[in-house]
Amino acid sequence: MRPEETKEWHTTDLTDHCPARVRLRLVGKISNRAPTAMVRGMAAGAALEFLHDHKPEAWGTGDCTIDKAITYGVTATIESIDADNRILTDAAEKALQSSIPKEMEPVLDAYIRRLGPLFSKASFIGTEVPIRLHDDERKVHYASHLDLLVHDKGDVLGCGKGLVVLDWKWRKDSPSKAYLARNQQFLLYWLACKYGEVLLKSPLGDVWQALNEFPCLAWVHLPSLKPYTRKTIVKNDAGEEVEFKKGDERPLRQIVRVVRFEESQAENALQSLSKKIEMYQKGYWPCNPDPVGCGICEAEDFCTRFDTVQLEGDE
Repeated sequence: MRPEETKEWHTTDLTDHCPARVRLRLVGKISNRAPTAMVRGMAAGAALEFLHDHKPEAWGTGDCTIDKAITYGVTATIESIDADNRILTDAAEKALQSSIPKEMEPVLDAYIRRLGPLFSKASFIGTEVPIRLHDDERKVHYASHLDLLVHDKGDVLGCGKGLVVLDWKWRKDSPSKAYLARNQQFLLYWLACKYGEVLLKSPLGDVWQALNEFPCLAWVHLPSLKPYTRKTIVKNDAGEEVEFKKGDERPLRQIVRVVRFEESQAENALQSLSKKIEMYQKGYWPCNPDPVGCGICEAEDFCTRFDTVQLEGDE
């Protein structure tokens, strides 16, 4: 399908670091190979879904052990790859049976130990929650899924009180604040919870429901659940600079990276998303914010962001 014929836009279309790939994917010119990096993230996400299908108090015990979560994650990934008519690369197939489970074990263990007690105090709503947003004024429709949606009445997760959207990420680079302030994936999640609908389970089946609430947002950087591999000085969870030694666990603030947007920027955010779609439809493919690059860019101070009030003269 050509960009001008696309009826519904997904977050992957908005945030892919390579716009050329978006264009080629929309016209069907894409390989069906599934590389190691892709399946690692899929397996970790499926394993975490398995955990959240159980009460946090049961994590690591009985029917919800780490081994069972990993097995589920690997199996679900293979089934998903098959269902999408993709083919595992030789390296990915080998990794799913060896290195990926080994990488996941300490991460899941730390997730259970460090985040389990916090999630036990929040109300679980769902994993892989479908969302949709219809911007009728600009005639653009968006769709995506939320990795994890909870209600945190007491701000135990440190993201803020109320609805919290958490997105699990297995990336090499930890995101900078400058990048998160411009992240259009989280921006769409934020707008959809306020102006769109989410598909929630009910006794009568799945029901599309308007939440009418700006959620709190968090990028959960899964590799940061592993301990430090060398001595370093960073801020602890109290905001104090301290020295961490090799083997020390990282502060939660390095794992649960809070994403904040300014409510007064909602209209500007909708316009920004629709402008990108308009450019796509006209054959222009602008680059996207970068997890590392935005923080060191010489134009960063003047670039559009959504976590602060727009200044006079900003474009």
